[in-house]
Amino acid sequence: MGLMDRFKRRPQATHERPEGIRVADGAASAGSVLSAVTGRLVAMRDIPDPVFASGALGVCAGVWPEEDVVFAPVSGVVTAAMPHAIVIATDDGLELLVHAGIDTVELRGDGFELYCGRGDRVRAGDALMAFSRAKVAKAGYQDIVICVVANSDRYEDVTVEAPRQVRAGEKIIGVGARTDVAPEEEPPGATLTSA
Repeated sequence: MGLMDRFKRRPQATHERPEGIRVADGAASAGSVLSAVTGRLVAMRDIPDPVFASGALGVCAGVWPEEDVVFAPVSGVVTAAMPHAIVIATDDGLELLVHAGIDTVELRGDGFELYCGRGDRVRAGDALMAFSRAKVAKAGYQDIVICVVANSDRYEDVTVEAPRQVRAGEKIIGVGARTDVAPEEEPPGATLTSA
């Protein structure tokens, strides 16, 4: 089974999906990525994995969680789902990877439960997955939850909020205007040609 086959499988939840969180009006607007968990927000450079910390996958922020449920940081369609990672595409084109833990792919789903699958539409604040922080720690891995703007190179500005204690649903990343969108057509007569 190849890597892409893992993304295509639709895992079945074995427990009832937890209630989502209420997201403040306006918090889930375009240009905002919310925290997927309550915990301590750290700067990208302080994420304990060189691939994430370097920004190789895109601008990201990590939160050391205080809970085992991961909530949707944006609204959109799930384009990939593995037990430890979910990709959401927003209606305005942002691609967001939500990754629970460092090297947790090695657990092969043990201790993780998905509440969504590829093709599902989620709203900011919906429960995406649960994971056993105790199992992750016992296996020797770190449980930081990372949100990556995977196509951050297509935006003018992607900024991570200052490190602090955050609640699930608070803004942790701001995203500026897209740079790869064609400019609007000029109105007729706006361009003069020389005779």
